[in-house]
Amino acid sequence: MKTSPDLIDSINRLTKALYQLNSIDLMLSLLKTEINSVFGFNLIWLYQFVDNQKNQLKLISVKGNRQQLIKNNYDFIDIRQDKMLENILKNHSPVYIEDARLDSSTNKEIIQVWGNRTLINCQLFIHDKSIGIFGTGSFLDEGVKPLNPQQITYFNAITNALAIALDRLKYKTISMQDPLTNLDNKRALKIHADTILSLAQRNQHKVAVIFIDLDNFKPANDTFGHNFGDQVLKHFANRLTRVLRYSDIKIRYGGDEFVVILPEINDESSIKTVIDNIDTHCTDIRIGNIHYQLSFSAGWSVYPYDGQNIYDLIEQADHRMYNLKQ
Repeated sequence: MKTSPDLIDSINRLTKALYQLNSIDLMLSLLKTEINSVFGFNLIWLYQFVDNQKNQLKLISVKGNRQQLIKNNYDFIDIRQDKMLENILKNHSPVYIEDARLDSSTNKEIIQVWGNRTLINCQLFIHDKSIGIFGTGSFLDEGVKPLNPQQITYFNAITNALAIALDRLKYKTISMQDPLTNLDNKRALKIHADTILSLAQRNQHKVAVIFIDLDNFKPANDTFGHNFGDQVLKHFANRLTRVLRYSDIKIRYGGDEFVVILPEINDESSIKTVIDNIDTHCTDIRIGNIHYQLSFSAGWSVYPYDGQNIYDLIEQADHRMYNLKQ
């Protein structure tokens, strides 16, 4: 077990490191390593409130064992049906459960399915406003891992450090955000792409870049006016955000053009599945009494085969899109 000076040193290091990162996923990767070292836990999660309402949580990022299961089954959580979450929201300090099987606030059906053991969660506060929950814990064969008051205080401190880093990232993000759609803009594109491609090179992963051009956006703009056109772009962008994973990068490249970056793809069939999902869920637009069926063309490229930097990859994706149109 780490001593008090070790934990203080860890907090100082984490605070500085988190401040320098420009990605929530990278922040959680760093925290996961540190939490594993201090607590022996192998899974951490970050949720935020949906529409700033404290009745539903949306998964922002999860790292460690079982992360794919969490993404598939708990991307949204209804707080009103969970006594443990209600208890967390009543507290400004961490809520610690030594053994989830014995605690009266836990859902025993979920405990049986997921095998939760020790749990600790804490609200994230930015300028005294709660934005979500950060948590970690042990499962099944990892067993119960009791925490002492010193460790609970440490968890509270790193939660505060994460909140500060997220606040800094929020204001930095404003300058990298398209004001109409709230997607990332071209300035953000290179920053995200450089990080993702560097990680892909190090880990020998493939990355996909999809270039999207809305085919019939101009007729909508000309027929119903620019305000309607703006609403079409916003609807498309909002649905794009819902369809894609949080870790996928969504860019408004310009006008009615969008770029999507998919980290860690397996093959081209998975890219086509994503494009099909976008076509299914993002193109049926209803604004007021107007129903407009949007259509788009899409091309893709794959790192490292089609290019070594984001601009070459976008050019190849655009070229493929043009060929598919023909």
